[in-house]
Amino acid sequence: MAAPARSSAPRSPRYPIGTIVQSKNPVTSKLEISVRDELTKAGIRVHKGRSAIQCDFEPRRGNYPVITPDILLSGTKVCVEVDTSYTHGEKFEEDFIRNGLLEGAGWTVIRLRLGGLPQVGDHDILAEADGLSKAALEALLAAIDDAVNGRPGSARHIEKGPARERTKPISPLGSIARHKYVENAYYASWTTGSNVERFVIMAGGRYLAANRLDGSYGHGCRVPNFLTNLDLQDIPRTKWRPVVHAVIEDLTDYEPVSVFPWGDELFIGDEADKIIPMQKFNLGGTSDHTTANFTAPEGFNAFQVIGDGGKVLAELHPEAAAAGWKFLDVQGAKGYRGPYQHVFLTRD
Repeated sequence: MAAPARSSAPRSPRYPIGTIVQSKNPVTSKLEISVRDELTKAGIRVHKGRSAIQCDFEPRRGNYPVITPDILLSGTKVCVEVDTSYTHGEKFEEDFIRNGLLEGAGWTVIRLRLGGLPQVGDHDILAEADGLSKAALEALLAAIDDAVNGRPGSARHIEKGPARERTKPISPLGSIARHKYVENAYYASWTTGSNVERFVIMAGGRYLAANRLDGSYGHGCRVPNFLTNLDLQDIPRTKWRPVVHAVIEDLTDYEPVSVFPWGDELFIGDEADKIIPMQKFNLGGTSDHTTANFTAPEGFNAFQVIGDGGKVLAELHPEAAAAGWKFLDVQGAKGYRGPYQHVFLTRD
């Protein structure tokens, strides 16, 4: 005769039913931590860390589960579960069974049900809002008082409060964020109705720039062109917004005035036009390079290229020099069209 099949279910729980043990489930949420903190502020002692409760036999799974409630109240047999519609929207049956197991182990379960979840137990707080409101917290404290003192539970319904009226108008100035491609520059946008104007704060706050309305670039310069001065380069960026807001608000035309704050020319002098325009020159950058076709250059200094007899062939515009720019090197080279020069600039 064959021996009877042996059951795989454990014959007894690991611990006496209702025993509190160290939880093996460390997972928690910011909302649970927030509820725990609010209870502590209200003078309610809670278990530190995560604790679990040994429960009786669960026929569906055929075991004696050790369940970890979200919060256990010290010195009582009351626990709090924090349920959101996002995490418990499809878990009504699971929550109902969990309640039964905990109650069977001698514990009272209070559920803070957020986001319009249905009632599971007698002590539930049923809040329409997704977050922990003041009214929901007050209801939770009242439910805890009932449970701790052995009073019958009653579900508490918390309606979603009216949306608070915005006391501060939305600013048309968007966030000021570092530019991805232009060194020492920042994005800024201005929204009026459905229209969005896009600007760039250049040279670490020195001036406001924009692309030309027709999409072109002044004098071959492919960075946003000068619109108006800001003079914020010596002011912390956290204090820029009021100034930028006021400046843009006063603008009547968004068309750039010139390439640079002083005009369109980076170089001046008799042979300034023999320097190939720097398409991506950025006043707030740290270096740049171009080429030129000077007539017999003999040398250079920080701000000038010198020709035969000490003649100044070209020089940096004084405003560019004042911004820290200077010649780093002028190197002769030969091409298929004849000799030319590499011109290197740097900024202190």
